[in-house]
Amino acid sequence: MGSSRLKVKKGEQPAAPLQGRILIVDDEPVQAQLAAEILIPDGHEVQTAHSGAEALEKLSSRPFDLIIADLMMPQMNGFELMREVSERWSDLPVIFLTGNDEVASAVQAIQEGAENYLTKPYEIDRLRFVVSRALERSALRHDNARLRRIVSDRRTVFGTLIGGSEPMQRLYDQVERAAPTESTILLLGESGTGKDLTAREVHQRSKRKGGPFLGVNCGALPANLLESELFGHERGAFTGATTSKVGLFEAANGGTIFLDEVGTTTMSMQQSLLRVLQEREIRRVGSTVTRSIDIRIIAATNANLEAGMETGVFRADLY
Repeated sequence: MGSSRLKVKKGEQPAAPLQGRILIVDDEPVQAQLAAEILIPDGHEVQTAHSGAEALEKLSSRPFDLIIADLMMPQMNGFELMREVSERWSDLPVIFLTGNDEVASAVQAIQEGAENYLTKPYEIDRLRFVVSRALERSALRHDNARLRRIVSDRRTVFGTLIGGSEPMQRLYDQVERAAPTESTILLLGESGTGKDLTAREVHQRSKRKGGPFLGVNCGALPANLLESELFGHERGAFTGATTSKVGLFEAANGGTIFLDEVGTTTMSMQQSLLRVLQEREIRRVGSTVTRSIDIRIIAATNANLEAGMETGVFRADLY
């Protein structure tokens, strides 16, 4: 290779470059070292290689963000090196250094996938600028690829739930984590946001999916009827109780019960619910017999329960 010299063009100051790991490949060690000394002060981590074979060895031993290679080298030239790199590290950009009489070859290299080229003698600031742009473009490609993977991995259908937004992705993750456990679940959200569908999805993904899923809207029933609906009653327990009735807690045995709008319940009902959660036992209205139950409770509300605790309408120990 003929000797080359570096030129500095006054008044052209590049922006602060994005730092990267750079491999400089040139069969003339002095030229490789000169380029390295230009780039190292910008914060780049630079290594040099003096043949295509040596470059491939270094690329195999650690990752790099950019290759700067002389186009015309003996044994393995820049074209051959770039083709090998493209097969093994397809997203690794290559910048070629070339003489004036090799510009046509450099243009061909661009057409075959090279990031850019510089003709010797190159300007110092031009080298710094081209390297900075190449690293920025490479980082942008990696970011775009990462975002595409995120979008492709994003679920739009999750059982009976539909939605691809970020909040829905977080909900799907929470359901996946919570469903296999036996934990009691409280679903919070405005009316119409699908709390009932979410509760059913938790049940379907739980160990109790073979058992019943029963639900009740606590806000739709007066307190006395809600107690009978949940706990059941014995014959004669109150006017009109002509037969005994199994409540939802008993009927859901082995499965899941969904208590919608639990924030509307009275303090007395909340005390009864707390006892069920703690003891896993119920007594029918009008009965002295305690019955054990094996259920999972999922509750939901659109009310601000923390505000309810402050005003004394919701029990802190139930929350």
